[in-house]
Amino acid sequence: MKDGFKVIDADRHVLEPSDLFARYLPAKFRDRVRIEGPNQSRRSIDGEPISDADKMRPGTKQEDYGFTFGASKSWRETFADALAAKFDAASNIRDMDREGVDVGVLFPTLGLYIMWRNNLDPELSAAICRAYNTWLADYCSYDRKRLHGVALIPLQDPQRAVAELKHAREKLGLVGIFWRPNKLCGRTLSSPDYFPVYEVAAELGVPLCIHEARAPFSNKPVRTVIANLGVTLPATRWNRCSPL
Repeated sequence: MKDGFKVIDADRHVLEPSDLFARYLPAKFRDRVRIEGPNQSRRSIDGEPISDADKMRPGTKQEDYGFTFGASKSWRETFADALAAKFDAASNIRDMDREGVDVGVLFPTLGLYIMWRNNLDPELSAAICRAYNTWLADYCSYDRKRLHGVALIPLQDPQRAVAELKHAREKLGLVGIFWRPNKLCGRTLSSPDYFPVYEVAAELGVPLCIHEARAPFSNKPVRTVIANLGVTLPATRWNRCSPL
């Protein structure tokens, strides 16, 4: 509550633990997804990188604090309590209390990239989404009135995406769908292939949450998305990612 108004943070992020997929994926998939240090900067699926985090700062010069953004001293100082608690749900609630936030809608951080690749095996993508969504539901169970998670769905296969959407909403209680605006497997948001997803989302009352992330390993970076609207961006690298 702030100045008598209820405050909802509609773009709050979790920081996933490095062992999430080792703990939540079925055994046959576990060695295919790797999240390694320093500071979760080496991220790969089937040996291929899913982001360029390891290029941002030389890994040999980083002390490993275990989480994305950990190389930044000011970041560690700002989130000292959460870092000490390994960014668990209780530390998120404490931060919300300090900030005057009543309800947080939770988006991913590693999940911004984890399944957004054309050549990702649809079965593996579905398993990754199920693992993340199950972990997120467990996280939100700390305080279901204040923590509300946004699901990942395996868009490589719209039928699998529909199945995961139903599971995420009906079984796990997640409240939205994380969706990047980039083209994936040749499909844009307007693709008829996605209409079954939209229909089920409408039936379940689940909103699509369009959220961009870093560009290098996505198929159509934010620059292209905005350029399609007739807007010219300066020659710079764009980033949309926040730690909490």
